[in-house]
Amino acid sequence: MSLQSLINSEVEEITNKIQALDGIRAKLEQDLLKLQEDELELDDECERIIPSVDLRHVNVTKLVEGVKERLKFEEASSQSKINSVANLHLPPSSRRRKGMFSIPFFFFSKELHW
Repeated sequence: MSLQSLINSEVEEITNKIQALDGIRAKLEQDLLKLQEDELELDDECERIIPSVDLRHVNVTKLVEGVKERLKFEEASSQSKINSVANLHLPPSSRRRKGMFSIPFFFFSKELHW
């Protein structure tokens, strides 16, 4: 194999690699464009749902921490309400539970029109 053919084959191999890299670059640019479009769509959707909040500047970590704190607070509040009701030691009610059949008949009368 001559030196010229060796150089030509090296040039051809490098050219093929450059073309492959160009193809990869084009695919990555398309993917990036798609991600940017998706982000814009999500921003539009967020603006439609919550127009007064700019979600691009929200610190997600602090938001999650705040939600966790609120959940703990709600759980503690509901547990304290349950405990305070349980501590009343009220006797069970002797009143008969009223169901649908204890409603006066005139509520079901077709002659009365409200």
